[in-house]
Amino acid sequence: MEGEVILFQSPSDNNTVFIHGFNHRTTIEDLVDRLTMYGPLLRAKIVDKSKPDDDTQTPSETSQTQKESGKVFAVASFYSLRQAQEAVAELNGIILHGSRISFRLRPPPKVYDATQVEKIYPLTINQCIEMANSFIGYNKWCSKIENIQSTELEETDNGFRCVFQCTIRHILKEDGRYCEGFGVGESVQDLRYEAINYARKKAVTEARKNAFSRMAIILLENNKAMVYVPDCPLPEALLEPEEEVEETDEIVADYGDEKADQFQYKKREREEVKKEEPAPMGVWARGLQLNANKRKKTGPK
Repeated sequence: MEGEVILFQSPSDNNTVFIHGFNHRTTIEDLVDRLTMYGPLLRAKIVDKSKPDDDTQTPSETSQTQKESGKVFAVASFYSLRQAQEAVAELNGIILHGSRISFRLRPPPKVYDATQVEKIYPLTINQCIEMANSFIGYNKWCSKIENIQSTELEETDNGFRCVFQCTIRHILKEDGRYCEGFGVGESVQDLRYEAINYARKKAVTEARKNAFSRMAIILLENNKAMVYVPDCPLPEALLEPEEEVEETDEIVADYGDEKADQFQYKKREREEVKKEEPAPMGVWARGLQLNANKRKKTGPK
């Protein structure tokens, strides 16, 4: 089964969706509610081209502009390109608050320029945590400080200087796999305790970001998410299926007909449970599956 690899970094510009045609009654929350039916967003904002100095406006600030100038549109960035394509395909042309809204992907450049390199930047720690919660699940992973220590603490002419080193481990609760990150934090403050606190916080944040940067989300075709962790394969117990006794003759010889019947009954019971229980998925994936079923019945509004 093929999958899309999603890294803990800024998504490609191709994942950007442009929204035009909404009126003053439509807020960014209305658009986000419909877009997140298809997948989590990195960001979403309203842009007012008539105000170049401040292109991000609140709904109340843009209401009058939306009525008069028509130069207001919205931009939303998906982590996944496939989810962005699905959102555009199903939402384009919907009517919201009496207006027909246009959804389209960022158009490719008309002329290819090899010197133009797309800028990729790391996510903030809050964005990394939000992305992990969306794809993996709020209760499916955790962070643990493996080691943290102060390596330098001195008084200088500018104040107290402190340096911390930290190693953090992101752990997947279902199979025990983990990914480690190392970070260094340095701070110079007037007060000793402030220098220690700031340096410690910087080291922990840097270690968490570095651990996330070594992980990747693999989004499968059925919208279930798997986590890639380097140098930490799945445990053998999860890779090798449990051996099940197919023949009942040996059970009859050892325990008799009654035990053999009980064995077959429990085996059928386990198979039925496996068919009924879906594979584990993150919080967002479960919500996406419910929204997909809802769209099949009612269609987009």
